[in-house]
Amino acid sequence: VAINRSAAPLNSPEKPVDSTIEEHLSPLARMEKEQILEALKNNDWVQKDAAASLGISKRVIHYKIQKYGITHPRWIKNK
Repeated sequence: VAINRSAAPLNSPEKPVDSTIEEHLSPLARMEKEQILEALKNNDWVQKDAAASLGISKRVIHYKIQKYGITHPRWIKNK
């Protein structure tokens, strides 16, 4: 399965979610990803704040962000 890594980061306002990743997620994983995305949006994409709002550690949210391929243009690792 090829993952498209074009100029716009995954889940950024400029690009819709890559459907190839979404196709392979279970319903539970999709719900978890949506909860993480919602927490990130509600916390201005600050990972530690999103983790706190979800009641998980920074380490766990970082793992989940990598697992689901979530990116944001402001994050240093995405530049």
